[in-house]
Amino acid sequence: MHSPLALARAGYLEDSRTGKATCVSSSSSRDDMRDLFVYGTLKRGFAAHRRYCGDAIFVTRGAVLGRLHLHQHGYPVLAPAPSMLVSSPDWRWIEGEILRFRDPARSLRRIDAYEGVIPGIHGPYCREQVAVRAAGVRLAWAYVAASIQWVAGLPEHPACWWP
Repeated sequence: MHSPLALARAGYLEDSRTGKATCVSSSSSRDDMRDLFVYGTLKRGFAAHRRYCGDAIFVTRGAVLGRLHLHQHGYPVLAPAPSMLVSSPDWRWIEGEILRFRDPARSLRRIDAYEGVIPGIHGPYCREQVAVRAAGVRLAWAYVAASIQWVAGLPEHPACWWP
């Protein structure tokens, strides 16, 4: 079981009634943040990138400390580490791409719909800020597992890059 402090650092809150931890989406607090870390179907070369991220004005490689799991339909699900300072073999650098948008509010609303991130509705993903390693460290949005319990039941992807 995870401590409340570890859950909070990872962007999750524990419901005192059910004991379940769920992601605290920051989607409305910093829509001016222009970067998005992607690690699955939103990367270059996938149809979803062309459809939802074609307006990106900048793309570079990056990595987030965490675990990569596989959804039952084969899609990746990122569970970010509570901190970049964690030194444990349980966490790996998950590789992906950092996208920058000229109009992040508009772009992220479209991608939120694609990822099933709707305020007040519980889905498999939520959008939260993560620390990304790329020529230094920066904050970026990422679509991550909405629940620690949900991702714990999924198989872990053996590599740091999907597919």
